[in-house]
Amino acid sequence: MRNTAQRPMPKNGKQNDKQSRKQQQQAIQREKDAGRRKARQAAGRKTLAIRIGGGVVAVLALAAAVAFALRGNSSSVSQNAVAAGLGAPTSDVASPPAGAFNHVGAPLYQAGKPELLFIGAQYCPHCAGQRWAIVKALNQFGTFSHMTSSANDDGTIPTYDLRDATYSSKYVAFVHKDLEDRNHQPLESLSPGEQALFSQYDPSGGIPMVLAGGYAALGDGYDLSLIQSKSFGTVQHDLQQGDSSNPLVPAVNAEANSITAFICHADSMRPHSACSRPVIRSLVSHLQ
Repeated sequence: MRNTAQRPMPKNGKQNDKQSRKQQQQAIQREKDAGRRKARQAAGRKTLAIRIGGGVVAVLALAAAVAFALRGNSSSVSQNAVAAGLGAPTSDVASPPAGAFNHVGAPLYQAGKPELLFIGAQYCPHCAGQRWAIVKALNQFGTFSHMTSSANDDGTIPTYDLRDATYSSKYVAFVHKDLEDRNHQPLESLSPGEQALFSQYDPSGGIPMVLAGGYAALGDGYDLSLIQSKSFGTVQHDLQQGDSSNPLVPAVNAEANSITAFICHADSMRPHSACSRPVIRSLVSHLQ
């Protein structure tokens, strides 16, 4: 019978086998170490990417904020609380007497009072100029509060910001709508009735449109170069001083007197303090 049992391994064979196992274990260890190094490198790359990505996002966010700030304040116009007073009424008269206004129909009324409707925009230079005359006229019929100063989109025409202002009067209702802000973004909406009037009297969509006492004006009523590049305080001071040798003073006051006459004509010449002035009576005599 053949002996099937394995023969004992020579001594040097055992040593070779032991050395082989040791080499295998070292190879396995090297593979593990290499895997750990790759994992650490990958983690490092991910952390670096996050840091770089976060830095890029931060830089982009800062750039966007700066761009927005520059766009919104390109003219460095600050809004400050201001008084509505623009000096005593004068006897200046536009030529023709109605100025830039044309008769368009029956006056508007709100709660039994004549309504002055102003449709404009905060970026609009012509709207900016017209607000001076409107404020000067309305000061004779009531009281403004919460007034602030502003300017058109490039900051060259100083004006009142009337969006948050309030006006109280027993004699006239004042409706002021700015359709867009200084950055040409939508701001206020017209009611269906206001939109109908805007489309009827100003089909081209130009601004401003001023409607008072059945008369409408499109655009400004005087030369804007008279206030261009001046500060709000300078224009207000000039009007308060009332020096007729300053061409700004009669120009704004003549426009204000026309608006005053339209309101007086629509409200049976009330109040007496505003409507009994000879210049207003004379202007009313020319109205339809």
